[in-house]
Amino acid sequence: MALVTDWQKEFGLPADMVTGGLCMSGLYDMKPVRLSKRSTYVKFTDDMEQAMSSLRHIGQAACADHRHLRHQ
Repeated sequence: MALVTDWQKEFGLPADMVTGGLCMSGLYDMKPVRLSKRSTYVKFTDDMEQAMSSLRHIGQAACADHRHLRHQ
């Protein structure tokens, strides 16, 4: 989420504060969570799923060069 945060708007920090990033572990798409047994107690709405699925926001990456970031 650090890559897609609007640092200038939300915190008054330089827009280019984050210059790159690496997704190493975690859940980057919440759709599988909604389709799993967890859905009995994890009640995501469509909007929540979209907002928390960082993989879907890579195009908004604040780093200077995000062309190498893509879903594989």
